Amino acid sequence: MQQKCLECASVFSVKQSEIDRGRGKFCSRICFDKYRNMGKFIICTNCGKEKWYPTNRWKRNKSGLFFCSRKCNFEYQKGVNSTLYKNGKYLDWYIHGEKNKWLHRLLVEGYIGRDLVRGEIVHHIDGDRTNNKLNNLYIYTSNGEHIKSHFNGDIENLRSNLDEYKK
Repeated sequence: MQQKCLECASVFSVKQSEIDRGRGKFCSRICFDKYRNMGKFIICTNCGKEKWYPTNRWKRNKSGLFFCSRKCNFEYQKGVNSTLYKNGKYLDWYIHGEKNKWLHRLLVEGYIGRDLVRGEIVHHIDGDRTNNKLNNLYIYTSNGEHIKSHFNGDIENLRSNLDEYKK
C-alpha cells in the first residue's frame, strides 16, 4: 500500500499490517526523528554544509567534529588535522621490505635483534609518540597486557624492558 510521509511528504510503500498497528507513517528513521524533533542540524566541520543528525549520534560524539559524508571526513583528516601529525611534524612511518612499519617498531627490532612477534606491542612510556628513544620504549607481549596496565595505572612506573628481549 502507498503511504505519504508525515515529515517530507514523499510517497513510500508500506504493508497494511504496519498501518493497522499504527505504524508506517514515515518513510525513514530520519523523517521520524525530524518529526519528533529528535535531533538537530549540524554544520560539517570540513565543508560547512548542514546535515541532520539524530540525537543519539551527536550526543555520543566526543570530538565535537561532524561531517556530512565519509569523503569530507577523509579530506579533513589529511595534513595538519591528521592523527599522525603531532608537534609540527608527521610521525615516522617507514617502508620496510614489503610492509610499512612504524619507526619505533623498527628501532626495537634492530635493538633486540629479531622481528617483533605478532601481538607484541611497543609502548611509548612518556606517551609522546614522536619520542622514539630506546629508553622510552617498552614491549608488551599482548595487547591485553598493554590495556590492563593502562587500566590499572601501572604506566607511570614503567622503565624500558628492551634488555630482557635482547639476544
